[in-house]
Amino acid sequence: MATVAEMLVTSGFEEAPYPLTSDVFCQMIEQGLIPRDRRVFLWGGRLYEKMAKTKAHAAVPNAFLGALARRLPPGLFVGAENPVRLDNIHVPLPNVVVVRGAPLDYFDTRYPDGRDVRLVVEVAVSSLPEDLGDRLSRYA
Repeated sequence: MATVAEMLVTSGFEEAPYPLTSDVFCQMIEQGLIPRDRRVFLWGGRLYEKMAKTKAHAAVPNAFLGALARRLPPGLFVGAENPVRLDNIHVPLPNVVVVRGAPLDYFDTRYPDGRDVRLVVEVAVSSLPEDLGDRLSRYA
């Protein structure tokens, strides 16, 4: 009779990352499984933490927020680093996002998704190649 260790070695067992769906990720946030002080997002079914911000990366989104908030027509609002559900495996935290409706429209129902988002701003101080690749195509 084979042992468990022998079966694992001979069965071709390989470790692989466990892909998360946006549903599971959003439930993890709501249940407090992801610390609120961490800027974690879902990309391609994997969890990532946003990088620390340089002074420029902090200042530019604030300038966008102020300018947009003063000019948006009724029925739209501006947010910063809030989850946006793009599809089943992507829930990023864009630097700035313009969404239809009012902030409390999403309070207890769902995160905004592609039907709701009108503008996404990602500040690329040092991440331009990444932001112009897969991220750009996903946001589009």
